[in-house]
Amino acid sequence: MTLTSYAVFEDEKIITYLPGQDSDIGKHCFKLRHLFIWNKSSKRRTCGVAWTSNIEISTVECCRAILSRWGASENTFKHTLERHPLHYHPGFKLIKSDNQEIKNPLIKEKDKLIKGYKTKVGKLYKKLANSKDVLNKDGSPRQNSVKERIKKEIQEHEYKLKILKQEKNEIPERINVSSLENYKSLNPDCFAFAFVRNPWDRVVSTYFYLKNGGDREEDREDVERYLPYDNFRSFVLDGFKAGKIFNQLHFRPQYQWLSKDGNLVVDSIGRFENLQNNFSRFCRLFRIPNYKLPHLNKTRREYFRNYYDADTWEVIYLAYRKDVELFGDDPRY
Repeated sequence: MTLTSYAVFEDEKIITYLPGQDSDIGKHCFKLRHLFIWNKSSKRRTCGVAWTSNIEISTVECCRAILSRWGASENTFKHTLERHPLHYHPGFKLIKSDNQEIKNPLIKEKDKLIKGYKTKVGKLYKKLANSKDVLNKDGSPRQNSVKERIKKEIQEHEYKLKILKQEKNEIPERINVSSLENYKSLNPDCFAFAFVRNPWDRVVSTYFYLKNGGDREEDREDVERYLPYDNFRSFVLDGFKAGKIFNQLHFRPQYQWLSKDGNLVVDSIGRFENLQNNFSRFCRLFRIPNYKLPHLNKTRREYFRNYYDADTWEVIYLAYRKDVELFGDDPRY
């Protein structure tokens, strides 16, 4: 941060949620951390709300995150510092969408280049206006004079500017980044990582998670559609027969998200079974604050191997064989 001096305060803000007419969820209230930041130099104040779950983050750390958020700015504050586990959102709504479109980042790159060339051309025209004519004995302009060299340079830059504008017009304004492959193709220099989970453990966890109601209305609907079985064994033996179960997002094989033509499209893979240690390693790699990850959506159940016999183990192996081979899980029962 800069040398500017700040004072920070925290209060509690109660938010009331009013669902729509078609919602099964009733009106309810929840509490957020209400943070105030006072700039002692400008005598101005900004504030924000934060939800940190059971992560222990102090008032100062939360306010530092607001001041240091990526690429955001206000009339009073604009700072850049290390990345923080909190993210800044001015307000958002979660919707189910198969088409995740964003503004094409290539347009931003072209705009940056166009702006650069425009600046150069503008400066060259100023130089041209102040340069003197140098003539040959016959009265023609001397080709190696400063003025003539500036004219040629202007022509070259204006031609490049024209090409850049044409290229920009040919780029689609919005693109779909619903797959990691699409995103990596647009950001080839970014470091992409993912976490994968043992498929036998994942299936048990997902089964009980959905049977307990999940956390969305779609989850509850999917229980009736994909899990109309009395027990886990029946679910595995009958539910995986037709392959329809893979239409349910939580049961989709992991390789479909993370590979193309059998090759990984991420730079590094972490294991869910070693989640905290792997997460800490990535934090050190990116030089961002590390903290203990909370265990959310935890289900009460036995060790995952206790739910399998030889037959059900084989069914899951065949269903997720590509995951097993690509991510190195032990296929033995």
